[in-house]
Amino acid sequence: MRYRLEHSASLAKDLRGLPEDARQRVWARIKSLADDPQPPGVEFLKGKLKGLRRVRVGGYRVGYTVEGDLVTVLMVDKRGSVYKELERRR
Repeated sequence: MRYRLEHSASLAKDLRGLPEDARQRVWARIKSLADDPQPPGVEFLKGKLKGLRRVRVGGYRVGYTVEGDLVTVLMVDKRGSVYKELERRR
């Protein structure tokens, strides 16, 4: 099953802030979520972030949700700050 892929308005800004090599790796990982929104290594977040998922791409984390056949990518950020930012943007 192929999933529809959407992203938040701020995702483009998040991606522009990454180094070029990281941006390409992150974008490839985001596109792969349309084929498999539950890839190996996916984490289901808990607590205030329950319902969100994240995957690792090197030192970066991609936060997203899955509802039916829709994958919505919320943000990309460094490991240390992604969870606080996801909570703020939610």
